[in-house]
Amino acid sequence: MKRWLILAAGLGLVLAIAIIAYQGFGAVAQAFAAVGFGLVAVVVLRAAELSGAGLGWWIVFPPAARCPLHACVLVRFIREAINALLPVAAAGDFAVGLADLVAHAREPAVVFVRLRGCGIDRDHEA
Repeated sequence: MKRWLILAAGLGLVLAIAIIAYQGFGAVAQAFAAVGFGLVAVVVLRAAELSGAGLGWWIVFPPAARCPLHACVLVRFIREAINALLPVAAAGDFAVGLADLVAHAREPAVVFVRLRGCGIDRDHEA
């Protein structure tokens, strides 16, 4: 699994560099300069928002069945990425998030029941 992850990350990096080269490194640098530190503020605030959402997920679980906090935060970032890349996959982010939480949980069955019992599913999620 790790080999595929490293391969996919490398391919993504090569693709990003190719797209930037196609547009022109100077043009991309000029666009970043025009935006200024506003872009950094947006990225930091969005990361804080997603981390807060992960903290909320962690709090929802009963202490006996809690996943590690970092797993809950990571799941929020993964779900956000899936929604951004595949907006038509309505339940894809939930399925991946659930699988990751169950993998990190001390009591996987409790995690699944807790998620369904709280109404936290794709049909009812706020």
